[in-house]
Amino acid sequence: MTAQLDELKTIFTSALQRRSPSDREAYLNEACAGNPDLRAQVEALLKAHNMAGSFLEEPAVDPQ
Repeated sequence: MTAQLDELKTIFTSALQRRSPSDREAYLNEACAGNPDLRAQVEALLKAHNMAGSFLEEPAVDPQ
């Protein structure tokens, strides 16, 4: 199971580095070829990452 998580993490972080949607799509097509479950997991992580936005980039309260 750890190997699967490592693969998922590697593909997810590599996909984040692709800025254009077409580059990301091409990368995922290659990296997840023949494994639709892996592709779905990566896409779910990417969607969650995009929805998170700037959450927690700034403190909720002023620490002063």
